[in-house]
Amino acid sequence: MGGQLKRLELVARDLVKNDVEVWNILLENGITTFLERMAGYLALVLYAVMASWLK
Repeated sequence: MGGQLKRLELVARDLVKNDVEVWNILLENGITTFLERMAGYLALVLYAVMASWLK
């Protein structure tokens, strides 16, 4: 996970040199997909907790 973020950061830095607008779009997309993934993990954890409670 950390390596993936580091790679995204390096790609973003390269894009900054080229085009700030493109970099902003990539950064927004990267952050939203990251948040969506975290929300998915949280939902799975909550589901597991609820399932164990209902047993």
